[in-house]
Amino acid sequence: MTLAQIVQEHGLWFYVQDWYDGEAFMDVPEGWPLKMPTSTGAEQNGIVASAVDLAVLFLKNPQAELWKHFLWTKDKDDRGQRIYVGGMGQSKRPGFQIHRHLEVNTEQWRWPIWQ
Repeated sequence: MTLAQIVQEHGLWFYVQDWYDGEAFMDVPEGWPLKMPTSTGAEQNGIVASAVDLAVLFLKNPQAELWKHFLWTKDKDDRGQRIYVGGMGQSKRPGFQIHRHLEVNTEQWRWPIWQ
């Protein structure tokens, strides 16, 4: 399954948002079965997990304490921004969250912006 398919089929488990519609990382199929991470670090046993693999683990054990935190993934959006997931209970709206870490760089922005 892909992350897009998982979100579509299990939408009630996910924080409602749509920024990721059409992003390539949403269409990557799940990889090797991972063991449940024991820490919030980006690397687990030498492997950086994908968002889809962490979503699969989340659905298998949604009550795990780990999901209250955010975890980095190996995925990036179409602008190269890193993807992180998790954050159960971090918002008034429930659900497993999928976000991107927005970094401003000089190639994306021109100053002054009003010219």
